[in-house]
Amino acid sequence: MSDWNPDDPALTKTAPHELCGVMRMHRNGIASKEIMSMLRLRGTQLIKTLEVATEAENKAKESRRPIHDALIPKEKS
Repeated sequence: MSDWNPDDPALTKTAPHELCGVMRMHRNGIASKEIMSMLRLRGTQLIKTLEVATEAENKAKESRRPIHDALIPKEKS
Protein backbone atom coordinates (compact mmCIF):
# COMPACT_ATOMS: atom_id res chain seq x y z
CA MET A 1 0.00 0.00 0.00
CA SER A 2 1.44 3.37 -0.96
CA ASP A 3 1.23 6.52 1.11
CA TRP A 4 -1.15 9.25 0.02
CA ASN A 5 0.68 12.33 -1.25
CA PRO A 6 -1.30 15.59 -1.32
CA ASP A 7 1.32 17.05 -3.71
CA ASP A 8 0.77 14.35 -6.33
CA PRO A 9 0.58 16.02 -9.78
CA ALA A 10 -2.49 13.91 -10.59
CA LEU A 11 -4.41 15.96 -8.03
CA THR A 12 -4.69 19.14 -10.06
CA LYS A 13 -8.43 19.82 -9.99
CA THR A 14 -9.88 21.75 -7.10
CA ALA A 15 -12.60 20.01 -5.17
CA PRO A 16 -16.03 21.64 -5.18
CA HIS A 17 -17.16 23.38 -2.03
CA GLU A 18 -20.30 21.89 -0.51
CA LEU A 19 -22.55 24.07 1.60
CA CYS A 20 -23.19 23.02 5.19
CA GLY A 21 -26.52 21.43 5.99
CA VAL A 22 -27.81 24.38 8.01
CA MET A 23 -27.19 26.72 5.06
CA ARG A 24 -28.97 24.34 2.69
CA MET A 25 -31.93 24.11 5.06
CA HIS A 26 -32.09 27.90 5.34
CA ARG A 27 -31.93 28.38 1.57
CA ASN A 28 -34.66 25.78 1.08
CA GLY A 29 -36.99 28.01 3.07
CA ILE A 30 -37.05 26.16 6.38
CA ALA A 31 -37.74 28.70 9.12
CA SER A 32 -34.97 29.42 11.61
CA LYS A 33 -37.19 28.36 14.51
CA GLU A 34 -37.79 24.99 12.85
CA ILE A 35 -34.06 24.50 12.13
CA MET A 36 -33.24 25.27 15.77
CA SER A 37 -35.86 22.79 16.94
CA MET A 38 -34.75 20.01 14.55
CA LEU A 39 -31.05 20.38 15.33
CA ARG A 40 -31.46 21.41 18.96
CA LEU A 41 -29.56 24.66 18.48
CA ARG A 42 -29.84 27.95 20.32
CA GLY A 43 -30.33 31.08 18.23
CA THR A 44 -26.72 32.16 18.75
CA GLN A 45 -25.47 28.76 17.60
CA LEU A 46 -27.58 28.94 14.45
CA ILE A 47 -26.34 32.44 13.60
CA LYS A 48 -22.71 31.44 14.21
CA THR A 49 -23.12 28.34 12.01
CA LEU A 50 -24.61 30.44 9.21
CA GLU A 51 -21.78 32.99 9.55
CA VAL A 52 -19.11 30.28 9.30
CA ALA A 53 -20.90 28.72 6.30
CA THR A 54 -21.13 32.10 4.56
CA GLU A 55 -17.42 32.78 5.15
CA ALA A 56 -16.50 29.35 3.77
CA GLU A 57 -18.68 29.93 0.70
CA ASN A 58 -17.08 33.34 0.11
CA LYS A 59 -13.58 31.85 0.37
CA ALA A 60 -14.56 29.19 -2.17
CA LYS A 61 -15.88 31.88 -4.54
CA GLU A 62 -12.69 33.94 -4.12
CA SER A 63 -10.54 30.93 -4.96
CA ARG A 64 -12.83 30.17 -7.94
CA ARG A 65 -13.80 26.75 -6.65
CA PRO A 66 -17.05 25.29 -7.92
CA ILE A 67 -19.83 25.39 -5.34
CA HIS A 68 -22.14 22.42 -4.93
CA ASP A 69 -25.44 23.83 -3.75
CA ALA A 70 -27.80 20.96 -3.11
CA LEU A 71 -30.99 22.95 -3.26
CA ILE A 72 -34.14 20.94 -3.61
CA PRO A 73 -36.49 22.47 -6.17
CA LYS A 74 -39.89 23.27 -4.73
CA GLU A 75 -42.84 21.56 -6.32
CA LYS A 76 -45.14 23.83 -8.27
CA SER A 77 -48.74 23.62 -7.16
